[in-house]
Amino acid sequence: MDDDCMSRGSTPVRKVVIPLLHSWNWYSWFTGDLGRIWVFSILGFLLLLLYHADLLQRAHAYHIDKYRSAASLDDAPLPMSEVRQDGHTGLPNGSVHSYIQEISKVVPKPNLHTLGVLFLPRGLGAAFNILVLLNLISILISYALAGSEAYAQILGINFIYIIPVFVWVQALAIVFAQKFIHPVVSILTFFKGSVLVATVIVTFFVGSTVANVVTNDFAYFGTPFLMGTVALGGVFLVMPMMYAKVQYCQIQMKYFFYSITAGVATCAILNILWCWAVLQIVPQLSSCVLPSQMGPTNDSYDQSVTTLPSKSLLPDAAVCSQDYSLQRAAENGEISTVPLTEILAEDHPEFKWVAILIQVFIIISVTVSYLTLGSALKHSFLGWLDDLMSWGRHLTDERPSVTSRLRLLPRNVFRPILTLLLFGAIFGVAMANPKGFVTMLDKIASLLINLLAGLFVFLMVRKSRSATYRNLQIPYPVTDYLFPLHILLPIFFLFAVGYDIIISIIDFFH
Repeated sequence: MDDDCMSRGSTPVRKVVIPLLHSWNWYSWFTGDLGRIWVFSILGFLLLLLYHADLLQRAHAYHIDKYRSAASLDDAPLPMSEVRQDGHTGLPNGSVHSYIQEISKVVPKPNLHTLGVLFLPRGLGAAFNILVLLNLISILISYALAGSEAYAQILGINFIYIIPVFVWVQALAIVFAQKFIHPVVSILTFFKGSVLVATVIVTFFVGSTVANVVTNDFAYFGTPFLMGTVALGGVFLVMPMMYAKVQYCQIQMKYFFYSITAGVATCAILNILWCWAVLQIVPQLSSCVLPSQMGPTNDSYDQSVTTLPSKSLLPDAAVCSQDYSLQRAAENGEISTVPLTEILAEDHPEFKWVAILIQVFIIISVTVSYLTLGSALKHSFLGWLDDLMSWGRHLTDERPSVTSRLRLLPRNVFRPILTLLLFGAIFGVAMANPKGFVTMLDKIASLLINLLAGLFVFLMVRKSRSATYRNLQIPYPVTDYLFPLHILLPIFFLFAVGYDIIISIIDFFH
């Protein structure tokens, strides 16, 4: 009796778990090329986060030292590099420690522009600022297109009419209501993660009833690899904004790094499960494409192509009009959830609620991503603008003073106007190229973000160990044992840059 109940109760679990176990060769995953790429990728992303956290702390410590050196104090405290270290806090003891804590609240927190000024030569620092802004803008353009598509699916209208509302409502919130965005984003992120977990589980269950054939070809790993670097590698662009809310002490810095690492790991796992779930339902190849157009294939891939019904060789308009595949979505610049929700709505009406759940998740996900990266764009842009217009505190030996330019260009008026113009550029490109989602995210964003991580961050890490910054006391530094591993940054991320360029050239001539 009990065995029978257990058997019946485990049927839904078996439908999901057993096909997954049989569809993956676990040993070959760990020992094959794909496993090696994943291990190297995880190491590359982990080192990027660790070194970037170290850079932010050293930039902050440098500002504190400059502020203390310029301050006219009776006791004339020593620079941080000469103060004894406390084993528990990672910072100096006694009254000096308290004094430094107070200064850390007054001194402006570092931003991406600050890192470029401190750890790069003047020319490379300017190039770094430009590439950061271009990268964030390109990603926001892609999110504007994806978010508009998601909202348009629910509302049943053309997504081109959603773009102005999607971009400008969030732009106004980012510029004028920043203090309300962080709690809202935190709540939406938790809700988004919960919806994603539920959606993945249900999608796997539906996929077990569809029995869609999934084919693998390692020759096509490039595009997912590049998009993965955008999804995970772009976290370092947001880290300065999150760092601004962290207290300058060892325990806070340690939790800061651990929380970011845990977030990236969770994001990677959920992304893999989500892609896997989509493949269980949505066909990879279009039924309206001739086998000769498929490109290079391996044996398993060829079998799936040659077994297509004969009508696929001469598809009629009716068949092609209902061609819900990942290939068609890619050609139309659509996200993968578009064919997924269409298949669920038409072929599996009993699971139509799943399609609605997926649409809700996509809407929340893209909205949160846009608000987060939009805030990072504002944070980086204003850091550059404040330094340029003498609104911020210069990285000099003298304490900052108000200049005549500040009186000519009021800070509270000029900053939001220029920030809105920046979002206006995002809006203009999104409206001019509405089908460029995949191209924008795959080509431009991936190229820029890998170049930033592989070249500029690498140079910053090396500069941070020069005589000027080596002896700065920071709460949670990278140990000397891990520092030599920074050579892996250009190997991994510049490989992605080279691969991206080569593939783009090949696609251009073909």
